[in-house]
Amino acid sequence: MKTLLAVLGDPIEHSLSPQIHSQFLAQAKLEGSYLRIQTKALELADTLKRLGSEGYLGVNLTIPLKEIALALCQHKSPEVEALGACNSISFLADGSLKADNTDWLGFLSSLPVRLKQNLGKAAVLGAGGSAKAIIYALCALRPREIVIISRSEPSTSDNLAALLTRIEAQGIKASFNVMGSAEEGLAGAQLIVNTTPLGMHGHSAEKSPLLAHELDALTGHLSYFYDLVYSPAETVFLREARSRGFQGQNGLAMLVGQAGHAFCLWTGFRFEDLDLLGSSVLSEAS
Repeated sequence: MKTLLAVLGDPIEHSLSPQIHSQFLAQAKLEGSYLRIQTKALELADTLKRLGSEGYLGVNLTIPLKEIALALCQHKSPEVEALGACNSISFLADGSLKADNTDWLGFLSSLPVRLKQNLGKAAVLGAGGSAKAIIYALCALRPREIVIISRSEPSTSDNLAALLTRIEAQGIKASFNVMGSAEEGLAGAQLIVNTTPLGMHGHSAEKSPLLAHELDALTGHLSYFYDLVYSPAETVFLREARSRGFQGQNGLAMLVGQAGHAFCLWTGFRFEDLDLLGSSVLSEAS
């Protein structure tokens, strides 16, 4: 029996997930396929129904589907309940759907060791489904402060407010700022994470979530820039940061990590047995 998997989103042509999962299928000695399927928000319900009838085992979700998919899933993992967003859906034997989130695990594993060991303040740009996964992961590192910066009010503000309450209950200072300028929120941040689609192929690739004067205001700080976008490999966000002497990375290592966890959810393969670092996607990008 073939193992049928896919990634859904809009846009989707940039996704490297098929290359990654093809290697996982080979490592697990499973015959199957992993496809890109262009799916707009209004098409998601019909697409999931069709894939379920065709025998699909699971799908990944990307922009703009991570939050709206929840209403279609009968079962949700504890992480999904906390985050209000999923990046993976499993088709269960009884025809129901289960929502999981492995984004936070992929992000956590891809951070530089020095940040994992001693993180004071982190700034997250954006307030969507991906942002919530990053915030959830950051909590595991016990930073002193997490600030979420957005240019506009998120449509899921209630869920974000609940997440901030959970963070503060752990003794971590948390704040959400809707601001025209991000300078104040960024001040002193050791880690700055872009979770917005700005800079992605198909999503204003020539733009950055930070303006030049906001970057200039960070001069003298030891900030590390992390962009969840991985296509293109160097976004305007990263290029402008590096031109000012800052270090950073794109979201490719996170992509491989979250993919590995999702693959194991669907197939029962042991995560410890996957060769993540040997992925040709990562080696070609290095």
